[in-house]
Amino acid sequence: MKLIDTNILVHAYNKDSPYHLRAKSIVLDLIKGKYVISTQNILEFYSAITKRVSIPLSPPEACKKALNLYKSNAKKLVPDLNVIKVGLELAAQHNLKGGEVFDAILAATMLEHKIPIIITENETDFLKFSLTVENPF
Repeated sequence: MKLIDTNILVHAYNKDSPYHLRAKSIVLDLIKGKYVISTQNILEFYSAITKRVSIPLSPPEACKKALNLYKSNAKKLVPDLNVIKVGLELAAQHNLKGGEVFDAILAATMLEHKIPIIITENETDFLKFSLTVENPF
């Protein structure tokens, strides 16, 4: 099983992205249940798509898209308290600062659920956690 990182979701819904069509294809497979995401990815998606793209979605439109992901057949991983503990320990071990802690939490979520592969364009963010990284672009 493979986890889809937030940047893939953002590219899929950002029509200005040069990776839009490839990412959209991956997200369609995600929605059909071929991949997994974390609830963290859904929240990060909402944050990014309303602010960090060339043409941000309105909050109601972003909410609709995020809830569609939430309701989809994709398996959703929910970090528990142990994941938070392990993620914080990973962040300290790798000297991560600020928002980098969220990569550690996502890695801890994957490790907890025995998901060895992440599909992301941010290869260096996850290799440090001994995960297999697939960059679809």
